[in-house]
Amino acid sequence: MRLSRDAFLWDIPPAPYRLVRELSEGLGVSEVVAQALVRRGYTSVAAARACLDPPDTLHDPFLMAGMAAARERIDRAVRRGERIAVHGDYDADGITATFLLTHFLRQRLGAEVVWRLPNRFVEGYGLSAEAVDAFAADGVSLLVTVDCGITAVDEVARARAAGIDVVVTDHHVPEGPLPDAVVVSPRLGSYPCPDLAGVGVAFKLCQALLQDPPSRPPRRGAQVPFPGVLREYADVVAVGTVADVVPLLDENRVLVRHGLARLRGAPRPGLAALLEVSGTRRETADAGAVAYRLAPRLNAAGRLEDAAVSLELLACDDAAEARRLARRLDALNRERQAVEERVRQAAEAMVPGDRLPAALVLSSPDWHEGVVGIVAGRLAERFHRPVILLCEDGDEAKGSGRSIPGFDLLGGVERCAGHLLAFGGHRAACGLRLRRERIAAFRRDFVAHAAAALGADGLRRRRLVDAVAGVCDLGLPLVDELEAL
Repeated sequence: MRLSRDAFLWDIPPAPYRLVRELSEGLGVSEVVAQALVRRGYTSVAAARACLDPPDTLHDPFLMAGMAAARERIDRAVRRGERIAVHGDYDADGITATFLLTHFLRQRLGAEVVWRLPNRFVEGYGLSAEAVDAFAADGVSLLVTVDCGITAVDEVARARAAGIDVVVTDHHVPEGPLPDAVVVSPRLGSYPCPDLAGVGVAFKLCQALLQDPPSRPPRRGAQVPFPGVLREYADVVAVGTVADVVPLLDENRVLVRHGLARLRGAPRPGLAALLEVSGTRRETADAGAVAYRLAPRLNAAGRLEDAAVSLELLACDDAAEARRLARRLDALNRERQAVEERVRQAAEAMVPGDRLPAALVLSSPDWHEGVVGIVAGRLAERFHRPVILLCEDGDEAKGSGRSIPGFDLLGGVERCAGHLLAFGGHRAACGLRLRRERIAAFRRDFVAHAAAALGADGLRRRRLVDAVAGVCDLGLPLVDELEAL
């Protein structure tokens, strides 16, 4: 059912009363909560119970494409004492994934490991030729990427030519040919939880390294206990998962539940210091605190300077040093907020005041590359349009885009690929680079595609209704039930 009022479309998906009643009686919850569960796709008592009270089990990691080969190559490198490099990304997901795998390989397996995070302003996103050359000069024989690498065809070929084997672990959607490497991805094959964050994929790799290799592929749906030795990393995994805004369903829900419990109890010193400097009481730490207090501070270093500061915080064992690093990140976050506000005001001043196009593509030589993604998201929310902001630098422009529900941003950018030098991302967010002289043509074609794809209804804000409640249903018991969701 769709109800329209003013500028909004209110969508009420069907929720058959038979299913609602079955869940209500089977779970002992109100029909209001049962409606919400059915509309979120939980149509059996078992599935809904797993949502409300996630099990202490995980999918067998060897269900994931490439996992068996990755485990074998990394295990061989550890046994032979090879030098392993872990290469990540400069956002909170990539930072936490890099820390997790590096620390696990060193502390749990005794491996010789070096790590590297790209500098946004020097190397840009992902694996670069500069990084590959540095690894080769450092005697690295095995490179493992986390939260990046699935599109790095040329860079992986460069590594292979230098005698470096490569294991790619990435959660991003493949855009074309895969690199010549062992590729571990929940997006390939039929892994039960394709929406893992990059740190979630790294966690699954650690899980696989703790298990004996299977003699035959595991059966679909195979579950294994949550590894006890990996619980110490649960706080870090939860931070990266929540920060990357992946759906908190299935394994993501299990990982975040364990991670939040550790954050409230005994987090590692760096995260404890970050909780303190952000004014968050440890016992009240929840997904909201991670998303709006911890993640922005971890991201701030990579947005303005170098993400290495954030990784150093996670790796820090000394409480005093952790507090110093946390204060540094807090100061960078305040600076980031000020820069972001200046860019937001300038970008909003460029928005047409009369008739809005179906998408906004704005550019300036004065904007800070590290914050345009955040500002694009704020403008997309305010104007309910896909938004791309570009930083002009010499003959080129580079920027980020954010989308709205119902519009595939990566697909839209891909339709305009003839104007671009490089691009990547997913349905909701993208990064791109192009010649400055092509901005106008790209804007024209991208806006035209957005208008055709969205139509009039697509440009109206939608409100998805999870449940319809009567006055008699309202009260504190219902609030308590909804908290469990």
